[in-house]
Amino acid sequence: MEYLIIILAAEGPTDYRFLKPLLERYLSQLDLRRPIELQIEEVTKNTGGSFSDYLAKIDTKAEEYAANFIVLHQDADANELSDKNQQIKDRWAAQSSAYSLVAAIPVKMIEAWLLADPILLLEKGLGEPLPKKPKDQKQRLAELGLSHPPESIVDPKAFLSALIGKLLGPKEVNETLSDLYNLLGNQLSFDALKKRPSFRAFDQQMKKLLTDQQLMN
Repeated sequence: MEYLIIILAAEGPTDYRFLKPLLERYLSQLDLRRPIELQIEEVTKNTGGSFSDYLAKIDTKAEEYAANFIVLHQDADANELSDKNQQIKDRWAAQSSAYSLVAAIPVKMIEAWLLADPILLLEKGLGEPLPKKPKDQKQRLAELGLSHPPESIVDPKAFLSALIGKLLGPKEVNETLSDLYNLLGNQLSFDALKKRPSFRAFDQQMKKLLTDQQLMN
């Protein structure tokens, strides 16, 4: 069987707990031209290291595993994201790298994707039942601040922590938030994610890479 080897480079352990199962599910639901055995290898970011050093570490890992491509996630605001994207382009262009790159980067943080399905988040993630009537449900979501597009939230991680504290109490924030990454990575629907502009961009890049490697039509 053919292997598809992806290097996943993210911010830290919680990002991996969300992104790895999400990426596995994403690829399993695509209509690929032939069966593949998926292998995802993580790259840990060194604390205090520069972004250029991190890119060098990703390069080394990609070469070690003869990776098909790289999925990179970096928390960044718009200006930082533009700067990091330019560094990436300059580095890979200078090295004539054989690796393609998918920038799986929400507008702010990966937590913006955790907020993509507020009903799943509340009912399955936080044990908070919602009213059955659509009008009452909509009102409750608005009361909790969940009626806005997630990518418009300035700090989605802080917002999510505050929401957990409000519903479950401050002592539950850290453990509950940690659990949410894996739960939502395994259960978040792609219909909900595809409503988010950043995920649609990611989806388009992934499909282009898979098409380039003759895995999709």
